[in-house]
Amino acid sequence: MTPLLLTLSFAFAQDAPPAQPPVEVPVETPAEAEETPAEAPEPAPEPEPAPEPEPTPEPEATPEPQVFAPPPTTLPEPESGPDHVAKWSLSAEIGSSAYRDDSFDLFGSRDGIDTSGLRVGRRVVDRVEVQLGWLRGNRGANVEVANASGGRELAFQSAYYAHRFSLGARGDITFDDALFAYVAARGQLVLQQVRLDGDPDSTSNTDQLSETALAPGGELVGGIELRIPQGKMPITAGWTLEMGAETVATATFGEFGDLRSGGFVIHSGIGIRF
Repeated sequence: MTPLLLTLSFAFAQDAPPAQPPVEVPVETPAEAEETPAEAPEPAPEPEPAPEPEPTPEPEATPEPQVFAPPPTTLPEPESGPDHVAKWSLSAEIGSSAYRDDSFDLFGSRDGIDTSGLRVGRRVVDRVEVQLGWLRGNRGANVEVANASGGRELAFQSAYYAHRFSLGARGDITFDDALFAYVAARGQLVLQQVRLDGDPDSTSNTDQLSETALAPGGELVGGIELRIPQGKMPITAGWTLEMGAETVATATFGEFGDLRSGGFVIHSGIGIRF
């Protein structure tokens, strides 16, 4: 038995491969593990925002085909309202001016003087008219004195003349271009003349005396105007009535003395508007 076992052991020993040297596995010590810290993972990059979608252009509307109508065969109706608006006015006026000075008793018993003349106006802006006027007035009397027999005889004749040149403005409101209410303010220059004549039929008598004076003044009046609506007409007619107050500076007539005119005034006129 022993030689057989030896033979088998020898055979097995020949068939077995040669032994490999052992592999050394490195083992980290705790000190080496502490020296190399673990690296933190890098944060993931933020995702980029998605681009906004571009607006889709709206489809252009298809233009409607233009239809050209044939010209009308009938004339269109005229627009409402006047075709002509009055810019100019021309009036003939009459009136009266009150005189409060007692010195005018030499020229008559009335405390006033009648006037007549012309006035022209030009509308410069809406509802405002510039006016230029001329009015003439006169009054006179026969001055008598007592004679030796107790009667009265004519001594001389007295006369007073006044020419009023005025420039001013008028502002108005209207109702249907037929009725106007207005106020007017005017500056004046009054040329006055005083005459005394012992023989009016002669121009060479020695007792004929005359003096003139110029005085400034002014007036403020309010009035109404009735006018035919102008419509399609280039010219229309109107009537005015106004009242107010007038003041005039004292006028000096040499040896005759001083006279002061002015007071209540009233004017009425009729004229054309174009």
